[in-house]
Amino acid sequence: MPWAETLVITERNGRNRLEHRYRRVNGNENRAEGEKLMVNYLSFETYNREKWKIVYKNSRITDKLVSKENAMLLTACARARWKTGNENNNVLKNCGYHMEHNVGTKFPTGMVRSMLVRYIVF
Repeated sequence: MPWAETLVITERNGRNRLEHRYRRVNGNENRAEGEKLMVNYLSFETYNREKWKIVYKNSRITDKLVSKENAMLLTACARARWKTGNENNNVLKNCGYHMEHNVGTKFPTGMVRSMLVRYIVF
């Protein structure tokens, strides 16, 4: 694995001092055998310097080139995409739609069909 480059941004949040750490590695091969696929790795963590602990940590693999300029944007977009998908599934499961997270794993359009039938019925 190639060497990871780190970008550190410090900010004040009330009385806490937060340190945002972006680590990136471009050009990783994701397969040991067969056709190689080059991917890029991006890790993000928020460290609270007052409490000496990591508050938030996440990592992503993408096919987009990760640079110092777009690391924050890619992290924000990926977080928003994850949050939207997670909230959507929670609404479908817990608000009367009786949907499970893996409906339609056998068939690619199974969840869409199941959702449309439930919308029509209700």
